[in-house]
Amino acid sequence: MDPQHSPEFALVAAILSDQSVMELHGDALEGEEFQNAMCQFIWRISKSLSAEGKVVDYTFIVSQYREKIESFGGLELLLTIYSGYYSGVLIEQYIDLIQEQHARRKLTKLGAKLLDRANNPDVTLSDLIGELETEALGIRPERGSIRQQKKGNAVLDWWADIENRYQHRGELSGIPSGWAELDQLTNGFQGEDLIIIGGRTSVGKSAVSINIMLNATIRGFKPAMFSLEMSKNQVFSRAAASLGNIDLHRLRTGNLEDDDWTKMSLALVELEKMRVIDDRGLTTDEIVTEIRRMKHKEGIDLVIVDYAQIVNEPHQNGDNGGTRVARVALKLRAVAQQAKIPIILLSQISRNVESRQNKRPLMSDLGESGGLENAADAVILLYRDDYYDPETDKKNILELQVAKQRNGATGLVELVYLKNYQKLLSLERMREKSC
Repeated sequence: MDPQHSPEFALVAAILSDQSVMELHGDALEGEEFQNAMCQFIWRISKSLSAEGKVVDYTFIVSQYREKIESFGGLELLLTIYSGYYSGVLIEQYIDLIQEQHARRKLTKLGAKLLDRANNPDVTLSDLIGELETEALGIRPERGSIRQQKKGNAVLDWWADIENRYQHRGELSGIPSGWAELDQLTNGFQGEDLIIIGGRTSVGKSAVSINIMLNATIRGFKPAMFSLEMSKNQVFSRAAASLGNIDLHRLRTGNLEDDDWTKMSLALVELEKMRVIDDRGLTTDEIVTEIRRMKHKEGIDLVIVDYAQIVNEPHQNGDNGGTRVARVALKLRAVAQQAKIPIILLSQISRNVESRQNKRPLMSDLGESGGLENAADAVILLYRDDYYDPETDKKNILELQVAKQRNGATGLVELVYLKNYQKLLSLERMREKSC
């Protein structure tokens, strides 16, 4: 190792010459990040004794740890390190370089391990990808000084967040749904949250999700949808119908009227901003990987997954339907927290509601194990009376029951569902128009 170009040598030379370096940066590294045994030993000793208020310099190391020094390369190596060049203004760069080199060594070991695992026919591709993602995330360098700042300033960060909310009181802190009544309950879809939207087949789950995506897009946000049931063309057709007030049946059959083309041309501006992935058979791990990629490369603000029960989550011993779907939810909740974006996961509701007199869904109808309910930060359940009773007085009314919200209120919101146009409007807004 060339002392003129070694960040390890330079950093250790700095701490042996200037006690303030360890005081300011002692929490930046644990010691294992050093490749050179002498440097690792001196860093750990200095960190330990500095915490006790003791001064650690070249003379102290030589007098107290002569035998150890000999086992790590001798006094000649120690003197070479101590007398080497370092710059006080480059301390943080030395730390960054040491962490990066440590991460590269770990990646090399991980690559060798995965190569061996990849040659094992009993190991599935999904398992390999999962191991790669999990271990690679743990390798990502994170400056110790930043970790210390996160711990030390947690209360200050909270205070700053409250101040920010106060300064922007009256504004939504999350991504708007587009329906004022729902946003009043949720304050918008919050970053890091997993929101479950559940309902029976054909009750309106996809219409709700597409309208949420459209409303976010129109307001300048970047949503993405994993449509595992509908194709991109089907999603775009529904979105165009909602945006342009075009009868969906005309879009499906091609029996378009002249002004429909104008409406679609205007809708095209917003449709081009929508990110729709319709690859059927995607595993949860593949979805998670793509979310991370899109967040890093495209800066997405919101993700919708349609829907939980058809996500391809590999079977594990002892699985039932509920535990498998619960795993999907937990993985998506984890990536929501990592990417700091809300993720909306659509879910089918159990047929148990059909056997009850009151067919409004409950959270217990979400799954066999309660895993979805437990994993969710918020649960919104959908119900339409005319789904069961065509003669009801509440025709075209879609109920959104906010049944769970970890950090907010629960309550009921009613929207007008214009099914032919795949459009959802505020009931209050419709009443105002009719007056």
